[in-house]
Amino acid sequence: MASRRLASPWDVLEIAPTKDPDRIRHAYLRQVRLHHPDRFGMDPDRFRLQEDQMCIINLAYQEALAAAESGSSATRAQRAAQDPSRLQCVEHGQLATQRCAQCASGICALCPGRLRGLCNRHLAQLVFRRCRRRAAREWIPFLALIFGGGWVGLSPGWSIAAIMTYAFGLGLFRIRFSRWRGLIYLWIFPIGLMASGLYSLYQSLDHLNRASHDESLWAQFLSQGPESF
Repeated sequence: MASRRLASPWDVLEIAPTKDPDRIRHAYLRQVRLHHPDRFGMDPDRFRLQEDQMCIINLAYQEALAAAESGSSATRAQRAAQDPSRLQCVEHGQLATQRCAQCASGICALCPGRLRGLCNRHLAQLVFRRCRRRAAREWIPFLALIFGGGWVGLSPGWSIAAIMTYAFGLGLFRIRFSRWRGLIYLWIFPIGLMASGLYSLYQSLDHLNRASHDESLWAQFLSQGPESF
């Protein structure tokens, strides 16, 4: 996983290194006005990006004030690297802002699981468990209909009808998570709903395969909520 480094606090605040708290605060407020997430409430993707940026700005402000108070240009993150007693994020090498609820390891502003209080390892485990549960919930009945129809004496026609009905019902359940695709499925109803159900079966396996390493899937899990998985 590629690591990202936080810029120096002076670069983030867009000022030269200084010991003047008033100047630091003025630069901080200017960045807040430019990057506050509330300015982008109508754009969910931009809103999340600005939340990340605000975490970085807040950390930079704290580091700049700490440097000014100590009379040194060394940032708090640099001192933390020299002091093993200070908690750091292992993933990104930054000063941690909180601890993981599962293992107490450091979580910084760049960690995607910070909103749930989880480090990357435990966030991946949570997403994997959700994806495994969904795959089992959708595939076990589907396979039972395919292989169980002949065992209980159903004719091929009835078995196909049962499978199509299951796909229709699964599509009807999953359509609420499909957003704009749901309108297309409804427009070509009922074939669209069966297609939605079959796509959901494929998607559950795809998510299960990506759950342990794909950060984009973790972001989707955090933005859409566990109920969509």
